[in-house]
Amino acid sequence: AGSDVLLNAAVTSANGSVSLTAQDSVSQNANGNISVTAGAGTIYVRAIDGSITMIDGTSSVTANGNVRYHAAQNVTLALINAGTGSVGIEATTGDILDAATDTVGVDANGFATPTGAARSVNVIANNLILRAGNDIGTAGNALDTTVNTLAAAAGSDIYVYESDALTIGSVSAFDVNRINLNSTTTAINTAALAGVNANAGHAKIETINGSISVDNAVAAGLNVMLNAGTAGSDVLLNAAVTSANGSV
Repeated sequence: AGSDVLLNAAVTSANGSVSLTAQDSVSQNANGNISVTAGAGTIYVRAIDGSITMIDGTSSVTANGNVRYHAAQNVTLALINAGTGSVGIEATTGDILDAATDTVGVDANGFATPTGAARSVNVIANNLILRAGNDIGTAGNALDTTVNTLAAAAGSDIYVYESDALTIGSVSAFDVNRINLNSTTTAINTAALAGVNANAGHAKIETINGSISVDNAVAAGLNVMLNAGTAGSDVLLNAAVTSANGSV
């Protein structure tokens, strides 16, 4: 306990992978950016007993390689950019949160409207898997994404605010590299996931400019909201949308 990784300066691989593992917590403080600048390298960040915290303004970027962040407690995200790669975020017993204060309210048509700081995207990727023991995003401060396919599961609420067209679908399992002291590598797997399940809470997903295609089931314990913003944006239901004890 108390063994942390504290990034106060950049960590860069020119043509390999980056992995950070702490028995307790990992903090990406100001200037604590992680980057893989070329090749198929990946980023793996693991907090075995604690949380992962990215200070607003920090980033983790690959050259289209996969990224996995996994914490026992909470994961707070600034920017993860995997390009055309896949991203997996897991907060086993806690929340996946937005580090920025880019909060939103609601307009007369029920769409989100900014109330706080300028919107900053938390995850850029082709595919995104989110797993949280508690919440993903919060009411008024959703997780901001620019992804093609989303799969998410939470013990309570799911709030996602997507930049453009989004498929709620099936994301295949993928690996990242854990780098070991003896110069071996271990493949760390993010298990496949399909659809959206907010087990005991709300499932609320909105696009700013693009359609939502529901290709795998969306389920929530409470309310479900699927909003596709801007003219020409549709909600396409190809799978069931279910609320156990709320409204849709």
